[in-house]
Amino acid sequence: MPKETRTKEQVAEFVRRWADFPVPPEWRAGPPWAESGLEGDDADIFQVLPLIRLNEGDGGLYIDKDAVVSRDPDDPDDPDSTGKQNVGIYRTQVKGRRKLAIQPGAVHDIAHHLRKAEETGEDLLVAIALGNDPVIPIVAATPMAYDGGEVVIEGFIEARKRELEGLFGEFTGHCSGGRRMPVIRVDRISHRTGLRASPSGSGCRGPRSTI
Repeated sequence: MPKETRTKEQVAEFVRRWADFPVPPEWRAGPPWAESGLEGDDADIFQVLPLIRLNEGDGGLYIDKDAVVSRDPDDPDDPDSTGKQNVGIYRTQVKGRRKLAIQPGAVHDIAHHLRKAEETGEDLLVAIALGNDPVIPIVAATPMAYDGGEVVIEGFIEARKRELEGLFGEFTGHCSGGRRMPVIRVDRISHRTGLRASPSGSGCRGPRSTI
């Protein structure tokens, strides 16, 4: 829409577009994030991402503004049925070159997906998109589609496996505590050649650290 569009008209257009969701996925050949990749034992988060400690009180290195995609394991190939696909932003701590810890809130879709997978002893397939359009951190909390990124991390949340995650600086300026959270085993990292990074912190009083 033109930037001079009145607010009332913008809201009306937003409501109109919202009514059209969910929409069928659009498959594209040769996305930018598929230009290069590391797989299996060669996958190494530290080789791809310029990680920093975002806040002085953080319990480790965190991936910021990550769009985590998961599907309902009951019927993952049918998004019109119980196979609901979700994208959300979750706090994700780097635990090793092929290991991440993730905090899926109990009321979020990914937590429901994980619960169903764990009930059958199965790992939950996830993909983590980074280097997205700046609007993605906003729409990842809504039922809207998005279009790729510059890095995609693929792996599985391992069933019934938990490790300590945290501390973490929250947007309110305090550090939330550490908890035992699910663990992602990274199996593949695909990325665009010549990356851009946009690390940013939340809270946790004190200067940022690059340690």
